[in-house]
Amino acid sequence: MAPVRLLAAALAVGALAVGAAWAALPLLEGPSLDTLYVAREMLYGPRPAPDPNRVAIVALDEETYRRPPFAGTPQVLWTPYLGKVLTAIDAVGVAAIGMDLVYPTSAEAAIPGFERDFLLALRNVGRAGRLVLAKVQHSTQPLLPHRGHALAVGGAPNIRSVNLVEDADGVLRRVPLTLATTAGEEPGLAAELVKRADGTVPPGRSLLVNHPTAAGSFPVHSLADLAACADPAYFERHFRGKVVLVGTALDVEDRKLTSNRWVTKPEGQNLPPRCALPVMEDLAGTGRRRDTVPGVTIHAAAVSNMLTGTTLTESSPGLTLGVLALAAALSAGLTLALSPLWAALGLGAVLATWGGGAAMAFQGGLVLPLVPAALVAVLVFPALVAFRFMVVDRDRRYVRNAFRLYLPGSVVDSMVASGRMPQLGGEERPVTVLFSDIAGYTKMSEGLEPEALVRLLNRYFTVMTDIVEKHGGFVDKYIGDAILAVFGAPMAGDNHARAAVDAALEMQAALASDPTLLSSGNGQRGAARIGLATGPALMGNIGSPRRFNYTVMGDTVNLASRLEGANKAFGTGILVADATADLYGDAQAFRAIDTIQVVGRDHPVTILEPLSPARRDDPADTGRRAAYAEALEHWRAGRFAEAASAFAALAYDDKAAAVMHKRAAQHAAEPVLHGWTGVTALTEK
Repeated sequence: MAPVRLLAAALAVGALAVGAAWAALPLLEGPSLDTLYVAREMLYGPRPAPDPNRVAIVALDEETYRRPPFAGTPQVLWTPYLGKVLTAIDAVGVAAIGMDLVYPTSAEAAIPGFERDFLLALRNVGRAGRLVLAKVQHSTQPLLPHRGHALAVGGAPNIRSVNLVEDADGVLRRVPLTLATTAGEEPGLAAELVKRADGTVPPGRSLLVNHPTAAGSFPVHSLADLAACADPAYFERHFRGKVVLVGTALDVEDRKLTSNRWVTKPEGQNLPPRCALPVMEDLAGTGRRRDTVPGVTIHAAAVSNMLTGTTLTESSPGLTLGVLALAAALSAGLTLALSPLWAALGLGAVLATWGGGAAMAFQGGLVLPLVPAALVAVLVFPALVAFRFMVVDRDRRYVRNAFRLYLPGSVVDSMVASGRMPQLGGEERPVTVLFSDIAGYTKMSEGLEPEALVRLLNRYFTVMTDIVEKHGGFVDKYIGDAILAVFGAPMAGDNHARAAVDAALEMQAALASDPTLLSSGNGQRGAARIGLATGPALMGNIGSPRRFNYTVMGDTVNLASRLEGANKAFGTGILVADATADLYGDAQAFRAIDTIQVVGRDHPVTILEPLSPARRDDPADTGRRAAYAEALEHWRAGRFAEAASAFAALAYDDKAAAVMHKRAAQHAAEPVLHGWTGVTALTEK
């Protein structure tokens, strides 16, 4: 059911997120486009205008307003100079000239002959089909050029609208290609200029502008400099074959907020060479980045897009929907497959990759839904994290809470992470059981107050439990002064026998290295005896529905307990069953002590003593172990006299050898034993 629930939740959350982003597309498309400009610049740097650049701008700029003969003169009286410049530009063979400004009045009526050069320029250039004047539709009546200017240029066919329409957020992202007028549909200024330059106007009513973002992408020539220029070669170099736009480029007038608003560059940089006048360096605003641009540069970008084929193509509804669905699927997959932290990091990597991919597509002219797709991914992530927390991970939290008080944290974490939970009703599995008891507990505890005894035991249990958990085991229970620990359950380790033996050796080493551990302060100190057995055991919650305990039961547990007691008979600290040594996988890590039959068990078991690293590396100890093994062979073969002699040579510093010497000597003094199997029967637990 869990995978089905996960899939259903992922589908539902993904569908809701995609639906929300789809409904919000009209609000998100604009900011998404603006963000693509930023992503493209981060990946590719500022985008220059296409090479060769086919657009130039003649600007009525701040410098023009400040230089004679323009300074202090109303703009309506600038037309003679403008006419001179238009004539000079047209003389070198321009593709088309567009006026992005309107003169609704004329000084000709008051000063006859004042606009002669301007009117001649309008007539000669306009009627040759190379000049387009501007009009603006502000209300029901358009703002038109003066009637004399309109007649001179050739009337309505050479007058086009320069209206620019902002999106709902106040940002201008499109240029109209056609506009509805009282006379019907007619081209906008940019589309008209492209037609006259023999370019191709794309279908549709508007063009999504692909702005170049490098500083000075389009050459901007100051009208003041051109009016003072008497060099035809200069006009030839800078205007031949180009579409020229004439408009204002001022600090406050006719400035627009566009889709490249976050990557605009300081104005006044990369200006074209001057003809007659040097650049005025002290103009206010020069070198300062602004998020608005002069309106004439928007028309210039649109004309350049159409002439050079660098227009933008918006993704189709089908592609957009597919991208949103893919974003939802990736976010859902990461969220359900990984922990929240890793899912968040993975989602960040996916979003960064998506941003780079969308920027690459944008560099090629395709506008993908960058922000809507990111929004889908961001919506899916917290929703599915919440679903996992409240529904999917609820069972895991229950198991974690149920086990955390009697299993080590590392075991619980591994168990929960793997998703393989133990069968709470009971399951049989191979484990290694460690049973430890305190030797000399009675003497050690004599004279101690209960509180002092509890503190002593708690400190001992804490040290021993930490060692058990360090090696991947867990303490099943404390039985008085005894410890019952299990390795290999509830989660199977790499080698539970090796982990248990290593833990037992470290437990003994901890007691040897800390004289205060199990020291009562009355001159008595306890010692630990440990028995280890490996085999199948029943694991599970045992008890009643109202009170139960996760525990281990079976013959393996009983054997571990008996081996702990067998240490008393052989004077050893740790004894393991042969099955434990076999699973450990290194015969040199043990020495065989004897083969015994413990109380309550029909089958004998070979017992071994695990060796610490120090003993294994000690040549003298290695020699004594070899002698003990030889003596043990005599013992098992029934050669008791030889065994007694061999064990006697080791008995001075080996308690197990002393015990075996005594037994061998007793058998050697008795009549011949018939049916000797080499098994020692222990009569005590």
